[in-house]
Amino acid sequence: MSDQGMRDKEHPFVRSFMTHRMGDAEILALSTGRERELSRILAAVERSRKAAPGSMQHLVLYGARGFGKSFMARRVEVELRKEAPTLPYLLLPEEQHNLQRSPHAFLELIAANLEHRDGEEDLGFTETHFRWPKKGEEQRQWDQAAVRLEAALDRAFADGKGPAIVVVENFDTLLATLFKEPKDEQRLRRWLDRPGNRVMLFATATGTVDMDYERPLFKAFETVRLSPWSGEDCLDYFARQRAAEGKPPLDGEQTAKALAVADFIGGTPRLAQLLGQVLDNRDAMTVVETMSALADKLAEYYRRRIEDLPPLARGLLDALIRGGEPASQTELAKRVEAEGQSTIARVMQDLQRADLIRGAPAPDSRETLYKVVDRVFVHYYRERQGSRAVKTSPLSTILEFLKSFYSRDEQLAQAFKHLEAGRPAEARVFNRIALEGEPSGPRPYADRFPRRLAVYCEAVEGALRHAPNALTTLLEESPEEVFHIYDGLAPSSSSAAALFAAVKAQALYRMGQYDKAEDLLEEALQDLGVDSIADVIVAAELSAFCAHHLRIPQRAALIGSRLSERDLSSLPAALGSIGLRIVVWSLGQLGRHEESVETAGKAIEAAQAADSKHDEAVSLRYMAWSFGQLGRHEEAVETAGKAIEAAQTAEDKGEEAGSLLLMAWSLGRLGRHEEAVEIAGKAIEAAQAAEDKGVEAASLRYMAWSLRQLGRHEEAAETASKAIEAAQAAEVKGEEAASLRIMALSQIGLGRYPEAWKVITRGLGLAREADAREEFSRSVACALEISCFLGREEAVPLFEEWLVLRASVESAEAVADPHVFWADLFVSTTVSGAFPKLDRLIDRHEEEIKSASVSFYFPEAGPALALFAERVGRAKAYSAFAKLLPRVARFLDLARQPEPFSRWLSKLLSDFAKARPEPGLLRDLAHLLIDSPDLGTQDQAALLTAIAEVDEAEVPERVLARLDPDMATLIRRLRDLPEPEVKPGKKGRKRRK
Repeated sequence: MSDQGMRDKEHPFVRSFMTHRMGDAEILALSTGRERELSRILAAVERSRKAAPGSMQHLVLYGARGFGKSFMARRVEVELRKEAPTLPYLLLPEEQHNLQRSPHAFLELIAANLEHRDGEEDLGFTETHFRWPKKGEEQRQWDQAAVRLEAALDRAFADGKGPAIVVVENFDTLLATLFKEPKDEQRLRRWLDRPGNRVMLFATATGTVDMDYERPLFKAFETVRLSPWSGEDCLDYFARQRAAEGKPPLDGEQTAKALAVADFIGGTPRLAQLLGQVLDNRDAMTVVETMSALADKLAEYYRRRIEDLPPLARGLLDALIRGGEPASQTELAKRVEAEGQSTIARVMQDLQRADLIRGAPAPDSRETLYKVVDRVFVHYYRERQGSRAVKTSPLSTILEFLKSFYSRDEQLAQAFKHLEAGRPAEARVFNRIALEGEPSGPRPYADRFPRRLAVYCEAVEGALRHAPNALTTLLEESPEEVFHIYDGLAPSSSSAAALFAAVKAQALYRMGQYDKAEDLLEEALQDLGVDSIADVIVAAELSAFCAHHLRIPQRAALIGSRLSERDLSSLPAALGSIGLRIVVWSLGQLGRHEESVETAGKAIEAAQAADSKHDEAVSLRYMAWSFGQLGRHEEAVETAGKAIEAAQTAEDKGEEAGSLLLMAWSLGRLGRHEEAVEIAGKAIEAAQAAEDKGVEAASLRYMAWSLRQLGRHEEAAETASKAIEAAQAAEVKGEEAASLRIMALSQIGLGRYPEAWKVITRGLGLAREADAREEFSRSVACALEISCFLGREEAVPLFEEWLVLRASVESAEAVADPHVFWADLFVSTTVSGAFPKLDRLIDRHEEEIKSASVSFYFPEAGPALALFAERVGRAKAYSAFAKLLPRVARFLDLARQPEPFSRWLSKLLSDFAKARPEPGLLRDLAHLLIDSPDLGTQDQAALLTAIAEVDEAEVPERVLARLDPDMATLIRRLRDLPEPEVKPGKKGRKRRK
């Protein structure tokens, strides 16, 4: 079989370690990147061809181990085979174990390979075996070897030209073995630079070859350096590799995983070759087994990389890996007890030059943080150093890889898979990395469970074999262990089964397995109604889960409301208090606020009987909320005050913050905005003490809203900005959208309409993402108001989106009524000129308009249109009014409400005129009304004409004196003119007889 045939039959995993045995077609198929380096090498070869015989352009290719130096040597061979097929290209064996102490053996090896390069027999191998060195014969043996090599070159080049390209890999090792003596290296340098040279040396090296100016080979070579592969290079390689193996292209998910592999391997091509197979594997243990097998395969390679390092560099590398990465030089210097950062700086540079470590800017400081580039190497190092974490779980050595390779959902799926398989250590690894991106604030469902657990255990005595405090500690430290803790224990009753479910769901929740926790509680619902204690436990847990984790709260409320059908009076006082509290919450969530208030009274009495100030505070807060929803804000404020006192007695800052928030909201609805601002400030302080970013965000938003109502728009905008930051920290998009709306409204108050539009656009996007329908509708209303001053064509499709949303919801209360805001849309369209879009919208929703309850009033319409007229001028403003009025008339005719048009038009024209547009425009509008009597009345036209005359008059009173008294009075009010004085004696004077 030919050599090419042998190469084609090699297994890919074997070939990856034996690049010299890869076929030309495979080299070309897998060649990735490196075009710049290839061009430089081929250019150097071309220069040597032109110079031969003469001064050769010798070349050294630098790169870390595994960076593809051997592959590049073969890639050059393939190119030269096409461009110069007769050119001798001698690719010497990668390992030169036979060259031990005799420098002349190097020349003999080249000569033998040149003489036998076309022969099938391996004569060159036998001729170049090791020869025992003869003392004092070094120069003679070197000269003899040089003569033999020249003779071989004469036979190879009948024309006397050349050159022969000799590829020597690991040249730095060869130098250290054969030419470590200066005199031997000097002989080599003279041979390389000899006149009439016909040998171009193409060396590859990991360590330096010609960088030491004190050594004879200084600057003897042109240097080419291989850089790490980029992420795109790795993707390109994986695509080529899969095509060569007949696999389909990478999909989106695999591409993300390929980039994770690229980052993990630090751009090392050899590792990309070997790790491509994990892209099709979803099982973490298989991935880590692949890593371990790879580390075993590369053990010698990694051992050599470490042995290439001087002792101090090895020590720093060990401290970095075992002490924790990434780390700054300052931190690392302290770790190894060096005198300071400058002490280790030179060694750190050596590690970077060897491409073992790289630095990146710290996210929160000006320092540079360093970590090892090749993460497989780190995996190998930790395994071989006997890390305790590795003994606990092998996954712990590749945490960074697991974070980037698996999506968060995949991490949770892997965790649950290991959990069910009885591998809690592996489950813990995945659970913890999945939870890393979550907010660090309070988690009420988990934080308040110990209080509920103590009540449950008292009601279901002896069901658990752990005391509540011990079980709570175990849940905090190792929820993975708790998940299986009662698997072998059969519950003695439905109450005990409910308690087991509560504990297990709590364990799942603390692992970040929210869907699984919810599923488990759903299963427990199947037995609801069998046992009142079990009913309260399950309903309380599901309600708490949904309320605090924003998961389908209405469904949880339906379940909780079923407790209202149970007799809870026979339950232990503390459990009964929890049950009644859940009923109060459930009724409120369902909008049954009258019943919620009534039941809250019972819940408060039960909490007092159980001596639970916490439960009392919660029930009072629920009652205050229902009072607010009923519009009974005075009672809401009073009840919230009692809730605050109870929460303070219970030393529960979270409850105190929630009750203060409700009080601030109701005070705002009562118009008591100064008090609302003060109370909101207290709510913010309490929320910060409780580390509750959600309540803090809402409190800041309410404060901003009241500040805006007070006309303190700058303060409102600043406060809304803080609310946005808090909502982002809490990761509650609906709250963030609401805060953005308040920010936009504050910008409107400051006249900053472009800024307001940018803000509300962000808010609309977040409201869509969060499916916060009520907030979306409010944000559209805000956007319409902004557009009335700014003129945005997007306002029309936004309004239609609102119409469609309103029509799609089951409960009309879930979305504000858009039909109240038609006037805003008409004004916005007038300013933007988007009348064709408006016409199409009305055509599509004609039937809906006919049946809608339309309210047609917008207080800012007049000022907005006055600003528009001032900006665009008289002619364009008149044209816009001429388009607006007939469309409004048509709309109100469709809505079967012709009367509101006259009232709206009068109000619009009065407000418009009050803003003092130019008199000519007022006359134009008067003529428009006269020419189109169906659009308005003669009185409205007369009013506009009279206002124009007053504005133009040097003495307005002379014009006003001629007008109808009622019209004159209206104009005086519009222009803030004084009423005429009544002359003394005239009023009521009696006529003489």
